[in-house]
Amino acid sequence: AMISSFSPFTSNARLGSQLWQGNDQLESILAEMGGLGDMRFVVVGKGAILEHTNSLSNLRIAETPKGRLATFSNTPKGETNSFELHIRMNEIKGIKFVLVEKFGTQLRIARLIGGDTGSEVLLSAIVKDPHVDEAVDKTWLRMVEKYGGEVTF
Repeated sequence: AMISSFSPFTSNARLGSQLWQGNDQLESILAEMGGLGDMRFVVVGKGAILEHTNSLSNLRIAETPKGRLATFSNTPKGETNSFELHIRMNEIKGIKFVLVEKFGTQLRIARLIGGDTGSEVLLSAIVKDPHVDEAVDKTWLRMVEKYGGEVTF
């Protein structure tokens, strides 16, 4: 797979000899989510639920036989890490930014939507303790103001 670093300031990423003109908005949103600090990731499968806390950092984009793959890890490429999150970008049909009252606080959740019906929650990314870090709270509010409550691709 060919790998490139993502720049939110480039409208088209050059990968090898081909120019990809895909969903720049999804890439931009994923890159901006890196400013949300530590998040709780929840993936609900048919027989299991996976939860993990980490940040969306060290974003890399790769062309694969199944389409573009966004990878986040807790260390830069080439170093040993204990966390990787892979997102098949062609499977993401939208992102919903929601507030949920739970556990005596307002949870800020970005839900990546897709699947067979186009409306399944594929991944929930819950901002961890947004009120503790004012910069994280400002990043969330800026993203909601910029994109609204829901973005479709």
